[in-house]
Amino acid sequence: MIAQQPPLMKSLQDAQTNLPLIPQTMSALLLEAYKHPYKLTRSMNLPLKTGGSSGDSASGFIVEANEVLIRTVAAGYCHGDLMIQNLELGVEAGDLPMGGTGLPMIPFHEGAGIVVRVGSEVDPNDLKIGDRVGIMACKDPCGTCTDCTNGFTNYCANLKLRGITVHGTAAEYILGDAWSAIKLPDEIGYDAGAGLMCAGSTVYSGIKKANLNPGQTVAIVGIGGLGHLGVQLAKCLGYRVVAVDVRQAPLDLIKRVKYAPDVCINSSKIPDGELFTYLSQHNISNIHASIVVADSNAAYDIALKLTGKHGTMVGIGIPQNAINVHYSSLLSRNITLKSATLGTPGQTREMLGLVAQYGIKVQTKSYPLEDFEQMLKDYQSEERAGKYVLRMEDLAE
Repeated sequence: MIAQQPPLMKSLQDAQTNLPLIPQTMSALLLEAYKHPYKLTRSMNLPLKTGGSSGDSASGFIVEANEVLIRTVAAGYCHGDLMIQNLELGVEAGDLPMGGTGLPMIPFHEGAGIVVRVGSEVDPNDLKIGDRVGIMACKDPCGTCTDCTNGFTNYCANLKLRGITVHGTAAEYILGDAWSAIKLPDEIGYDAGAGLMCAGSTVYSGIKKANLNPGQTVAIVGIGGLGHLGVQLAKCLGYRVVAVDVRQAPLDLIKRVKYAPDVCINSSKIPDGELFTYLSQHNISNIHASIVVADSNAAYDIALKLTGKHGTMVGIGIPQNAINVHYSSLLSRNITLKSATLGTPGQTREMLGLVAQYGIKVQTKSYPLEDFEQMLKDYQSEERAGKYVLRMEDLAE
């Protein structure tokens, strides 16, 4: 289905400049204290500087040279947001990754929306007003460090992380940059686009790290927001796929998609000693790589057991405790251990291209911003599956 631009854009045009109007304040969620609930505000100042000559005399806002102002349509919720809120990353508030930040903070780090302002140095061939974009979880790499100059911009120590060091996406407007705002293909809607910007980008990065050949087998451990996308992406890349989870609901979901896994394993029902017999019965003789996207030590344990000799285990999920790897996995089985994080903009565009080309299903459930508490409650359900998304569009009318 071709995504449509929201009709409300026409009603927000400035009659003199023909540019989308920008209000002085916006609605947003706020995290005011760690380990406390989010609060909804209707009067948050936009994340822009004021004063000076900005080319926007009506509002007086300044959009810096490489910045992009985006009117948010959808903001995706990620398990990482819950971990940040509850300080479940194994650190204290002052030691959060990439420096942490002061509160209150707009949470969430996945988003999609419409460009309403661009800075003077943004190439109009890349981004222009009216473009539909997804917003990546990080922004503003320095461009000069060893990581940046060697193609690892997603590992730049100076990156700003949405929801931790800069405001996140759970608001009507997001300040981005030309690096992190990625055009969405017409085939991808806003709800799906929001979820793909972290979940899709990250799991695709992990699959690429596994360095598999077509026809080889990969196990995706954890079939939630990342895992249900990883299964489909891996199938479209030509791999055989084993889907593993401890809950039946996500396994039932992934069986119904067009690019379903070759085998599903509910590891809460199949004893460890019977795993390989079960796989053999389904014509899987070797698992060449495993991608761990679940945030538990048990997920890492089963992934390590499943990974065959000379195989690769890629860690993405963030357990609260240390990951245990017995020496025999390294010395006797020659397992390679890797990790993956958010993909680069280039990898993210590749992933979006695959989703659009093959019609990969992004399972989403959306809620109006004011229903955020219900979304969070539903996310805790044993029956949850896919991505959960907050919609801003109805609040902007």
